[in-house]
Amino acid sequence: MENFNKERQVWQRVMAPAQSWAEADWQQLLNPAAQSAGAYRYLMGALPPEHRSVAARLYRESLETLACLKGLCRLQGQHPGRVQPVPVGRETVDQVLTQSYHRARKAAAEYTARWGEPEWGCVYRELSRREENHCMLLAQLMGR
Repeated sequence: MENFNKERQVWQRVMAPAQSWAEADWQQLLNPAAQSAGAYRYLMGALPPEHRSVAARLYRESLETLACLKGLCRLQGQHPGRVQPVPVGRETVDQVLTQSYHRARKAAAEYTARWGEPEWGCVYRELSRREENHCMLLAQLMGR
């Protein structure tokens, strides 16, 4: 009987409607995405010419990620405000690549954790896959 109750509790959590996020919760996803976009824009000019097309792809896809996140925010009745790429400070190219890799890995984990959301899970699944691919591309750029 105890196992039945635990199983029922798990299913109640899984099947519960998605909760609306507060603005502060959205900033936890939007801020790192904006930092990534700024880093990739920086890398487009800082990397050798033969690697700039990869940085341009990363930048373009990071802007698409920002648009998706802002869209999800609006779909849930929130207002994300103006979110722009965050400029890079005085870091070296290797530091930006390293920070970007770790940020992409963390974002992939954040998005993967949201796959189970009934309404938005399919979007998070694709965002997670994109971030995993960014990890691969960033590792390749680190090995240049």
